[in-house]
Amino acid sequence: MIKYAPLFLLCLIICVERASAQEDSISQADKYTLEESDNEYILVNPEEASNTDTYQGQPLQAKQIDPDDWKQVVGNTTFQESAEKKIEESKIPKQSNAPWEGNTLRIISFTLIIILLLILIYLIARNVRSENREVKNKIIKPIYAEEIEDIEEFDPSNFLDKAMAEGDYRLAIRLAFIDLLKKIHEVKAIHWKKDKTNSEYLIELSSQQYYEQIRNITRTYEIVWYGEQIPSKEDGEAIMNRFRTIQNLIGQKAV
Repeated sequence: MIKYAPLFLLCLIICVERASAQEDSISQADKYTLEESDNEYILVNPEEASNTDTYQGQPLQAKQIDPDDWKQVVGNTTFQESAEKKIEESKIPKQSNAPWEGNTLRIISFTLIIILLLILIYLIARNVRSENREVKNKIIKPIYAEEIEDIEEFDPSNFLDKAMAEGDYRLAIRLAFIDLLKKIHEVKAIHWKKDKTNSEYLIELSSQQYYEQIRNITRTYEIVWYGEQIPSKEDGEAIMNRFRTIQNLIGQKAV
């Protein structure tokens, strides 16, 4: 549709130009008509004219005209006025009242152009939204669908900053929890696997000094994420601060 749109626009523009040319021709024809109307004559039946009674009562006598005298008077005049007038009339554009000509065609053409432009804008906007949605799905899909294949290769920090900037604290808490699991895995406190549960991780962490902090933040995370809770800005900021505190604690213990 978008590929052939310029061709449609070109056709419509040509139609508008033709309509304008036709209107100019019609205007010119009106001009000729007005000029001719100034030279029109009123024809009256001779029998109805009162001043021709005497003339009508007289007999008509045919009078022969000498050809040489006639030639001398008229010269080269051919008296072809009717033929010349027909030729001039044929040069005058005829006015047409067809519905597809003149102003009607121009209005229809402009209307179609506007409709086509609106369709193009809609299609372009829809394609842009679709592309952005596909890109976003590629980024967020592993987060929502829990399809992270290797936590060591997954870096949630960029996504986390974006979620915080957009005020999506539920997603930010999800990303912070993944980042916490990655940190615990890196210090060898747990062995991360895709199909492991949070309860299994807590069992592995039972001997660590920061076990209680991780157990509490895990419970908070599950309420928010699996309970589909939407934290307020204040609650979201408070939970994110708890994640930062635990990250710092794990870093200190690792040293």
